[in-house]
Amino acid sequence: MPYHWPEDTQFEKLTLEVEDKDCPECGRTTTICDHRFHRVHTLGGPLKMTMKLTHCPDKSCPSHSKTLSPEAEFGIAMPYWAIAWDVFAWIGQRRFSRHWSVPQICYELIDTYEITLSEDVIEDYISQHPAGIYDLRPQPNEDSHRATEHTEQEYFKKL
Repeated sequence: MPYHWPEDTQFEKLTLEVEDKDCPECGRTTTICDHRFHRVHTLGGPLKMTMKLTHCPDKSCPSHSKTLSPEAEFGIAMPYWAIAWDVFAWIGQRRFSRHWSVPQICYELIDTYEITLSEDVIEDYISQHPAGIYDLRPQPNEDSHRATEHTEQEYFKKL
């Protein structure tokens, strides 16, 4: 189900273009054929991405009917998601490392980042989360009797 944004939402705007502008089949320069818009929550605020979609202008080329999308979109958010990777990682870190409840995550997202997501939506994102990536704390070995504590930034450096 699509996320419904409030009418008065102020978005930061970002335009993404296809990185390799050459057709993979014939080598001609591709042309813009359409635009796609994707709005997501980031920890820095709402973001509206405009993707410039391209295709080969040569109608006889086998790639003419294939639309190329900017790969950079996947570095920001997955298609059809209402949250960016930073929010996804924030939710996963709170849920799996700090063992927060889903309602607690909802309230913190609203209070700190003004991101309103339902508990069902957060549970859907959590079900897609690779929980094991947050268990990065070093395990105590025979020579050491205490585990080292790490900051949140150190966890993300290891990813």
